[in-house]
Amino acid sequence: MGRFLVPVIAVAVLYYVWKNPDGWAGLTRLVRPILLLALALLYLRIPFDIIPDTLPIGLLDDLAILLAAIYFGRQPSADADAEQEEPVSKPAASRDPHDILGVARGASQQEITAAYREKMKQYHPDRVATLGEELRQVAHDKSVEIQQAYDRLRSKG
Repeated sequence: MGRFLVPVIAVAVLYYVWKNPDGWAGLTRLVRPILLLALALLYLRIPFDIIPDTLPIGLLDDLAILLAAIYFGRQPSADADAEQEEPVSKPAASRDPHDILGVARGASQQEITAAYREKMKQYHPDRVATLGEELRQVAHDKSVEIQQAYDRLRSKG
């Protein structure tokens, strides 16, 4: 049984990394609490204690170790993740559409259309679909920005 345990754990870890969108970072978030809890449970099983269990208060150190493992092994809250996110860049409506499309101020409709098509080819979300959800979202946001800039310039002309 013991000799099959290591390969099974290795396959389970690789499968988790393969399926989890966070990859190895997701694995570290999974392993840390499990490892701390396992160490705390191991401490409960060993015969050596800081305070011997034969004393009336002997289980207090065991309880303290277990609570510390639970506290340090817990996952960060969603609020902490939200605080770490970068601020959103200013919307396309407040940016100059000429800068977004990369055309001069006096550009003709044909030049604007050609620049729009070139930018959309470059930033279309389907081009980065295989590179992950995060890059696809960035490409989507950029293509929306390009579309809004093109609509603003087209309505002026």
